[in-house]
Amino acid sequence: MARRDGEILQSNLERADREQAVRLEHRTANISAIYEGLDEFVAACRASRQWPSSGRVADQMIESLHTLLVALVDATASDDPDERAFVLTLLGQRDELMERVRQRAPRDDPTLPPPAQDAIFAATMLFERIIWLARRSALLLAPAGDAKAPTA
Repeated sequence: MARRDGEILQSNLERADREQAVRLEHRTANISAIYEGLDEFVAACRASRQWPSSGRVADQMIESLHTLLVALVDATASDDPDERAFVLTLLGQRDELMERVRQRAPRDDPTLPPPAQDAIFAATMLFERIIWLARRSALLLAPAGDAKAPTA
C-alpha cells in the first residue's frame, strides 16, 4: 500500500472516492491478516491431526472455515446487498461454539494428551480470529450509506 489513510484524506479526492479508497485499504489489511491467521491455523490443525480425536475436530473446523470463507468470496464478488447481509449472518459470533469445542475434545477422549489439547485450543482461537477478520471484511463491502448494511 503506497498511500496511508492520512495521505488519502489529504488528497483532492471526492468524498465518496476517498471513502472507497479507505475501505479498500482496510479490506486489503484484513485480507492480509486473514492469510496470516490461516497459516497459523493450518499449523495448529496439522499438529491436531497427530491424534485421531483431535484430528476429527480439526477436520470439522477446516470444513466449516472453508465454507464460511467461500461465502465471503461470493459476497465480495456480488453487488447484491442481501448476499452481503447473509454472509454477515454466517460470520456471526462463534465464541460459545468454539468454547464448547475446546471443552468437548478432552471430555470425548480423556486420553487426549496435553499437546493435542493445546493444538485444538490454538486452532479454535485462530478460527475465531479469522472469522472476526472475515466479518470485518464483509462489513467493508457495503458502500457507505447503504441502508441494508448492518453496523455490527
